[in-house]
Amino acid sequence: MVEITAAPPAPARSGSGARHHTGSANPDGRRLVEDDFGAGTAALLNKLSLDGTIEHLVVVSDPRTLGEMRKHYHRDLRGKIIGEFAKDFSRHPLEDIASLLADA
Repeated sequence: MVEITAAPPAPARSGSGARHHTGSANPDGRRLVEDDFGAGTAALLNKLSLDGTIEHLVVVSDPRTLGEMRKHYHRDLRGKIIGEFAKDFSRHPLEDIASLLADA
């Protein structure tokens, strides 16, 4: 298991919802930030896939972010994804995540 420790992805739509009211058609700022993070992470993974850094990939993310990331996967990356876990492990150390994945 390798943890990708690249710089956080830059927001794709920084400030796009600042002048709009919150609602189902206009998500709040936190949701936009989360969507930007998912899109930026997918862009980073696409780059790593296309340059040959990634051979096989298991994506672990909370369900909502995973759904956002899927929208942005390049075809090359999709072919290298061997598994997905729609679970939030954000507060777990890497060793615990590896153990949980091995048990799955």
